[in-house]
Amino acid sequence: MAAAVHARHTVRIEHTRGVREVDPCGLVVHARRWYLAGRDHLRAAIRMYRLDRISGATRGSSTPPIRPGTASSAPATRCPPHARQ
Repeated sequence: MAAAVHARHTVRIEHTRGVREVDPCGLVVHARRWYLAGRDHLRAAIRMYRLDRISGATRGSSTPPIRPGTASSAPATRCPPHARQ
């Protein structure tokens, strides 16, 4: 998961609430639990997913869009600054 966050690849996660495609923003620790912060494609919003509730993850079907005026290796993120790693 950390590699997907670092590379900003869309990931397809199998979560207890169903399968989701997420543009990862970062990994967060809160109250001794790890969370994936990212933009959920289905909800079109930033969501947090507990890592211990994710049973599987693969590279998603898309990659985040590129920010205008940046190198192609710098995908745009719709995550707020406090959620980025």
